[in-house]
Amino acid sequence: MIGHKRCFHLPECASRSHGVFMKRVPIPDSTGPKRRPLATVPDLSEHYGVPEKTVHRWHQTQTCVGPLMFRVGKYLRARWDDIEQYDAEQAGGAAA
Repeated sequence: MIGHKRCFHLPECASRSHGVFMKRVPIPDSTGPKRRPLATVPDLSEHYGVPEKTVHRWHQTQTCVGPLMFRVGKYLRARWDDIEQYDAEQAGGAAA
């Protein structure tokens, strides 16, 4: 049944055989700004026109080259706001 899930979290609903279903309630959108997805290594590579290995080297050498990057599990990620700030600094303008 699409849009429904079995209710297993209540003690009286622990039995799968009774067939109780709860209607899914959509989570309302927050009033804040939409969050952009984090940039991946291929995204950074395409943005700067460099090989992916170079992006990894920027992070590994920690020589302040490239935007701020961090690990999410085993994956390297960057925030688009940090990328735009780094680009503005490299262009000579100060980002707010």
